[in-house]
Amino acid sequence: MANFETSGNEDSSTSNEEPSKNDADNFIEKLPAKTLKDAYIATGILPPRKEPELKEEKAPESYTIEHVKYIDGFVKWYQGFKEKFPLEDMSATTVDMLLLDLSAIVRIYQELSQLKRDKFSEN
Repeated sequence: MANFETSGNEDSSTSNEEPSKNDADNFIEKLPAKTLKDAYIATGILPPRKEPELKEEKAPESYTIEHVKYIDGFVKWYQGFKEKFPLEDMSATTVDMLLLDLSAIVRIYQELSQLKRDKFSEN
């Protein structure tokens, strides 16, 4: 077993008293650790976390094409739905349900049409 007693060769700047358990408890309580990983980082066992790079978001001058995959997926679904259930065979309830579901897309279309008329019309 290691002997941690101090020898008489200490300089005058160190105290001959061992730190009390209370001092250690205070040190641990003051650490900003909320998780075990945070505690390991605070004590130097793990390297500090890298700060995420914040990207400056600007309003795009033009849109990205990402939305097309969702619209395309819907169009493909609708084409398959029509093949499985031809329009002439649909019940009034089915048509009403599809129209209700499509109303959100119609509102988006109307909002963008209004924006185009208001902002980009040449009057």
